[in-house]
Amino acid sequence: MRQLLAALLLLIVPAAVTAQGEIPDRRIVLTRDVDFPGGDLQSLFDTTYQACERACLAQTACKGFTFNTRSNACFPKSAVTDRVPYVGAWSGEVFAATDAAKRLASLRATDIGFVGATTLSQAREAAQRIGALHPSGQWTLDQMLTAATERRATGDVLNAMRWMGAAVTQSDAGAHWTEYARLALDLAANGGDDQSEMRDRALAGAVNGYLRSDGDAERATALVVLADALEANGRGSDMIPALRLAERLSPRADVIAALERARDIHGFRLIESRVENDLADPRICADFSEPLAKGVDYAPFVRVPDLTMAVEAAGNSLCIAGVEHGRRYQVTFRAGLPAASGETTLREVTQTQYVRDRSPQVAFPGRAYVLPRGSDPALPVETVNLTALDLELFAVSDRNAVQAMRDGLFGRNIDAWEIDRFRSDIGAPIWSGTAEVPQEINRAVLTRLPLADALRDRAPGLYVLTAAVPGADPYDKAPASQWFVLSDLGLSTLSGTDGVHVFIRALSDASPRAGVTVTLLNRANAVL
Repeated sequence: MRQLLAALLLLIVPAAVTAQGEIPDRRIVLTRDVDFPGGDLQSLFDTTYQACERACLAQTACKGFTFNTRSNACFPKSAVTDRVPYVGAWSGEVFAATDAAKRLASLRATDIGFVGATTLSQAREAAQRIGALHPSGQWTLDQMLTAATERRATGDVLNAMRWMGAAVTQSDAGAHWTEYARLALDLAANGGDDQSEMRDRALAGAVNGYLRSDGDAERATALVVLADALEANGRGSDMIPALRLAERLSPRADVIAALERARDIHGFRLIESRVENDLADPRICADFSEPLAKGVDYAPFVRVPDLTMAVEAAGNSLCIAGVEHGRRYQVTFRAGLPAASGETTLREVTQTQYVRDRSPQVAFPGRAYVLPRGSDPALPVETVNLTALDLELFAVSDRNAVQAMRDGLFGRNIDAWEIDRFRSDIGAPIWSGTAEVPQEINRAVLTRLPLADALRDRAPGLYVLTAAVPGADPYDKAPASQWFVLSDLGLSTLSGTDGVHVFIRALSDASPRAGVTVTLLNRANAVL
């Protein structure tokens, strides 16, 4: 019989109803091994429990049904007038929600819009399924509530929850739904394979509890359990509106304490502060848990050591500009600092940050260069807090130039994890060495790197020069890469309706060059 119940639960889906309100129009109280004789509206054979339940709920005249598991037969009933034992039968009695209950649920749903439409829908589906999940027709409501209390007192939380679920199917009362959710939370806190399921039941149960709660105290209790269920489901920020509403309804000590805890842990708050040291103009930034409000002057909410410092807000971050490298600063973010949501920070937070010197950096300021062959070729390089560079020069053949373009390497920096493939498949290392560069602490310095020695007797073609910080891990600080062409010919092209026009001039004196053979390749490396 237990195996049959498990199979039935897997089959049950939300039943069809005429209107999708906040609570089901009709619910089922299921009884095991009982037949409802007489009052048959129809007889359905060779069917399933699922189809039997749907057939009844689809007819307003149906007040119950019996499903015979021995013959897979279904008998929807016009009334439930008698009950007789019958092993292998599942009988369900239908109870309709009152108009008052529907109006109350609709009103309560507007209060907890912060849970979202999906959660409200899932709560409604849970209310439709709970009758089959916890059969209860063979007991009275008092018997089930007593059993739940006794099991809870002995620490048997699982069976306490089962008994409370059975009570819910009969009463559909807000307080019973809330207690069901609380017990499910206790089970989820114990871990186990069904932890996720218990969290889902707790959230749906707490929502259903609030939708059916009437008095302010009962509503506040349901909201506290709802807040706990939201937190258990990883939705800590949604706890706050639930507990704010609970505080307005019933400012009890437990509600106030829960709200303060939720705001401390999940409310709008400073997450971390950081220093953007490597900028030419460094900044101290604070990252908050929510986006900041647009159009708000945040300067009054930040205490800085120098009034000339600027406070800039963007996204979730608040940054202080005007700090200097090599100095320590104390910055205070005042209580009441506002978020876009309307939440404010609870308390004042003071942060002390040291703006260290910029880390050593190297970069080539241009994307591509053509260096005249035979003169004094050189490339500009920009460095920060460096006195020397490790250099390596690669030659790229004409054929491999197309491969580099196809692979998306051409003209960009070669990352550390790409350099081995570049060495083996694209560029051939032809020279390595070091270069001395001038240093101005924390300022970018532009230096001309002479390449006459490295390129002496080299043929015209495509080359790549890499510059690395000496001793640095290339995966932490990738070398800079500069692609350039070594040639005494300057080539320019124009594309028009009559084709492509190619102009070639000498780089030394800009005079036109005649008799130069030009080969046009496509992306597939074929000669056009």
